[in-house]
Amino acid sequence: IFHQIISPNKLLHHTPNQHPHRSDPSLLPRFLKLPHSYILPHMSTFELDENPAIYQIRSYQPGRITVNDTLYTKSILITPKTLAEWCVSSIARLSPESFAPIIALKPDILLIGTGDQLTFPDITLYGHLLNHGIGVEIMTTHAACRTFSVLSSEDRNVAAALII
Repeated sequence: IFHQIISPNKLLHHTPNQHPHRSDPSLLPRFLKLPHSYILPHMSTFELDENPAIYQIRSYQPGRITVNDTLYTKSILITPKTLAEWCVSSIARLSPESFAPIIALKPDILLIGTGDQLTFPDITLYGHLLNHGIGVEIMTTHAACRTFSVLSSEDRNVAAALII
């Protein structure tokens, strides 16, 4: 097997055990000898993303959600700063009164996680949230967990009503 190194002057062939430049760096092809100041400005850097949310969804599996280090097996209402159990166990049990605690929280957007299957509730059930200026997104609970994590990391005023 031959490795190939392309230099501006010629194509060099060497076997895996032939690495003369390891003992003599001056033998490196000219294109590999870039000044340090040239390399650094062109490198990508990554920073640790610090989520300011007090309550963060760590994992979701059907039938359970882990928030911070606590496992929940019943539906929950979550914002970056509040967490409460939600009395709704399925979309069929959803009522306009189910959203009263959410209106009190005044989020900009509400993510409704409908469980494992995407099920759209009747608009009359959550239409009054729109009248209160709360945007509503319907999705599976798994998708709602991911979306909540992204929006809360951006310090957005988001709430999620998650059916487990």
